Amino acid sequence: MGLMVSQKAPVYPFGLDGPFTGLTLSQQSSGKDRMVVDYHPNEKQLLAHNACATEILYGGALFGGKSWWLLHHNALHCLQYGNHARTIIFRRIYDDLERSIIPQHRDLFGKLGTYKVADRLFQWSNGAKTWFRHLEREDDVKKHDSAEYTLIVFDELTHFLESQYLYMWQRLRASSRAPVHCQIISASNPGGIGHKWVYERFIHNRKPYVVYHHHHEARHIGNVLIPEGEHTQAFILAVPTDNVAGLENNPNYLLNLAATQSPEQLKAKVAANWEAFMGLAFPEWDENRHVIEPFTIPQDWKVIRCGDWGISAPFYIGWLAQDPESRAIYLIAEWYGRDPEAQSAKGIGLAPAAVHDGIIAREQNTRVVGDAPDPWYGVLDPACWQTPQTGGSCVADLLNGRESLFNAANNNRLLRKAAIHSLLRVQPETGKYGFYAFKTCTAFIDQMRSLQTDPHNPEDVDTKQEDHAYDGGGYGIVDLIDSLPTKTTGYETQEILRKIARIPAYARA
Repeated sequence: MGLMVSQKAPVYPFGLDGPFTGLTLSQQSSGKDRMVVDYHPNEKQLLAHNACATEILYGGALFGGKSWWLLHHNALHCLQYGNHARTIIFRRIYDDLERSIIPQHRDLFGKLGTYKVADRLFQWSNGAKTWFRHLEREDDVKKHDSAEYTLIVFDELTHFLESQYLYMWQRLRASSRAPVHCQIISASNPGGIGHKWVYERFIHNRKPYVVYHHHHEARHIGNVLIPEGEHTQAFILAVPTDNVAGLENNPNYLLNLAATQSPEQLKAKVAANWEAFMGLAFPEWDENRHVIEPFTIPQDWKVIRCGDWGISAPFYIGWLAQDPESRAIYLIAEWYGRDPEAQSAKGIGLAPAAVHDGIIAREQNTRVVGDAPDPWYGVLDPACWQTPQTGGSCVADLLNGRESLFNAANNNRLLRKAAIHSLLRVQPETGKYGFYAFKTCTAFIDQMRSLQTDPHNPEDVDTKQEDHAYDGGGYGIVDLIDSLPTKTTGYETQEILRKIARIPAYARA
């Protein structure tokens, strides 16, 4: 939870004297009462409304009533706190707001205020305000640096980056002394680029329907005293059968899903099985098979280094060994230049010369690379050979120094992904897998576990993710495959290269 501290959660939501059970609002028109809001939440929605945690994740499966709950929770907050309420509802891209959230909100609550199209703002009649915004790029969160929100809503949380979610906590506060219970609430299905961090934050080693209280002792950060307090968190699991009204209106919904979706998709999207990652770039990756204990590398094995450069972003240096008989490739060591304190993927800012010295030092200490023989050579992102616009030496020259540590790697992203797919399968000639990683190579393992495919190009990974270890290790893997003999091998190398040759040049760049 970092430095997040909150007051102890209230017993009842929205400042009520008891649990929330439903809401009915009517207005008089032509001498008659006209129903404006008639909201009777189902059991799971009631649990979520009454959880009173500082952060709540609701849902976990398709058609569980997620958006309905989010919109009504936001409305209840605004109706109860009036002009003290300043709320914001996020989707990753604006089109998703325009297609779903904004029209639904206007249909449900349009009579209780005015929607200002130009500002994407709903002005409630009682003075509350609700904005609708998107966070397509990572830095879009900085547009809210001067804002204060009493309720922050993320719809489809797994579509967002963890850094975006954590950054918005800075904006969660009330601008007055009014007794407003500030919250961040979210809804989501499994899958998407944020699947891993959402799973780890809300679901892994936690039970649904339980409000977890994370106690923080008082402490000083510099001259600032952070008071003692609690941060509360809950996950409310909802599946399609919880949405009784929705299924009554759509009686064939589950039948249609069962007829068109794979068993893995049904497990994730209908049964809310978050362990069944959707959209994984490498579904063959199995840590029980591909991650192994380190062992001493024989002196006759080929060893190379590989790397992906970064200063503001993390750099990655990996060491690969290849068995000359089975041709299997092993990732035996790594150095990941990522700031461990940063919320997002931030580099540690080492200059190329310092990284060069670090590589030499690690290779001289053979324990770091599994008692491996000296690397034969190295391969690095070819972009490092670009001459800076300001003149001077390129990154590759500074990294290489006098030892010439690296050559330019093959930067064909499609070949990289295809090659790794092939290596993760059992090789027919040996009956073993073509790739293994020592369990000490945690950065590469972590990214292989969670990398998602590019939604616009399934032959590539989504580059919006943290993929530096995958890129750096992939340069070396492709080089070792390219260096294989031309005879047919268990790696299906020739088939991969034939496929790549049929891809237009512009698509291979």
